[in-house]
Amino acid sequence: GRPPPPREAHAMDKTKPWVQAIRTRSGDFLFNHLTGNHCLEQQIAGPGTAAPAPAVPRQAESPAHAILPSTQGGLNHAHWLWVNTVRLAAEQVEQLISHHDFKGNPTCNVCGQAPLSKQHLLSLEHFNALQKKVAKVEGDIVKDAMEGRNSDLEDQSKPWVQRLDLHEAYFLNHITGKELWPQRW
Repeated sequence: GRPPPPREAHAMDKTKPWVQAIRTRSGDFLFNHLTGNHCLEQQIAGPGTAAPAPAVPRQAESPAHAILPSTQGGLNHAHWLWVNTVRLAAEQVEQLISHHDFKGNPTCNVCGQAPLSKQHLLSLEHFNALQKKVAKVEGDIVKDAMEGRNSDLEDQSKPWVQRLDLHEAYFLNHITGKELWPQRW
C-alpha cells in the first residue's frame, strides 16, 4: 500500500500501527517507527513514581511540532544520528570556509542568518530548523526517499542543497549530509 500522508505519518497517535507505546512509571513513551519521533505521554503519577514531566500532546497540530520532543537532558537519538551522519560533510565545510582563498562569510541556507560552520551544522538548533523544513516536503520525493531512492533528495538544484565555491563548486546537502568530496585513503 501507499505510505500515509506526512501529517498522518508524523502524528504521535497510539492507534497508528507505526506508533509504539511503551509503558513507564512516568507515562507512555511513544516511538514513531516511520519518523523516529519520540515523546513521553503524561499520566498521573501514582505512589513511588517519578514526578510527572510536562504533558506532550498525543498528536501534534502540525508535523513540525511532533518532531521536536524534549529529551530533558537525555540523549536525543534523532539528533545523535544526524550528527554522526553529517559530521564528515560538516568537517569538509569547515575546511572550505577556512581556506585562505575562500571569499565571503556564508550563512546557512536552512537557518537564514546563522553563519555556516561545522559547529552550526552539528548543533541541535540547526537540526531542529532542518526538521521543521523537511516536514513540509511532500509527494513522490518522500515516498521515493522512504523506499531508498534518493536521487530527488540529492538533486543539486533543490533548496536544501547549498553551493560553496572554492576553485570549483562544492555542494552541501543539508538533508542527506553527504560528503562534499570523496575521502581518499
